[in-house]
Amino acid sequence: MPLVDSGYHDYEGAHRGVWYRRAVITMSGLRACLANQWMKRLVTLAWGVVLIQVAALFFIGQLMVKDSFVFALLEGVSPFWQSMFVDIKNWLFEQPEQSVHFVYNYLFFQFATKISFISFIALAIAIPHLITTDLASRALLVYSSKAVNRFDYLIGKFGIAFGLFTILWLGPVIVAWTVGNLLAPDWRFFLYSRDALANAVCYVAASMAVLSVIALGISAMSTKEKSTGATWIIFWLFGNAFIPIGQNTAPWLKNLSISYNVDQLALYFFKLRQDVEMAGEAIPLIGRMVDRFGRKTELFFMRDAELAGAAVGLGAMMLIAGIILWRKVKPE
Repeated sequence: MPLVDSGYHDYEGAHRGVWYRRAVITMSGLRACLANQWMKRLVTLAWGVVLIQVAALFFIGQLMVKDSFVFALLEGVSPFWQSMFVDIKNWLFEQPEQSVHFVYNYLFFQFATKISFISFIALAIAIPHLITTDLASRALLVYSSKAVNRFDYLIGKFGIAFGLFTILWLGPVIVAWTVGNLLAPDWRFFLYSRDALANAVCYVAASMAVLSVIALGISAMSTKEKSTGATWIIFWLFGNAFIPIGQNTAPWLKNLSISYNVDQLALYFFKLRQDVEMAGEAIPLIGRMVDRFGRKTELFFMRDAELAGAAVGLGAMMLIAGIILWRKVKPE
């Protein structure tokens, strides 16, 4: 027993592993991101769009219900749309597996690709909370003193971006599919639409992983919060300018756009062109409508995925982000 009690004693609590320390980094970062008022508005907007998606799925499901209120609503639309919805109803009854697969695959392709815009905006708000503020305050010295190495630190920071995308992008997709099927008139909708969910999850999860790594690299470029947020916006929007240039000159320029590369992932996983062609054979009105719009401008969902170029473009962006992280994220 020492003459002077220094206050130190053996730790008697439960042992917590390295994943707990990584989770602490992730949760503290998420709380900081979600405390922003604009981020709260974006979260509200994303989940508000879920209600629209669920309403669309509920509307389609009601076509299989006799004397549904949907048929009363259709009396007020043009004969063209009345005829189309009648054909869809007949297709739902005669070939439910094919028809439900097509409807869900098309709706979730549109939903998952359009709602990504909210996540891209949210990333501009979240990027300074990833690594930028830590570099400015030299917090890496504190992390390294708490038995958190560079890899653990980056895993925790990756979890912030990935978790934010889960709230704004992946979560809405899964909830919309689940609630839409719970409101469907037949439990077999869960089975028939499983491919649409798998396609959406694969596309969104792959995009989330790539974007999270790139976001970390941009966040580590500077110690100024406004600078890194602006860098992401410039990188995102300026890259879109290469798309029309690449269409008229060198095709590889399109892969300098992160939005274009992510869109190719959607085309690859959903393969919507095959479904639209199948629907056109079952419902001639859909086939004629697609042909009419296709003559005016090339429909995005009818394109073939340029996966090789997108993979090279996204891989190069991740490699550059990795180099930045290796050089910037280290104790002094």
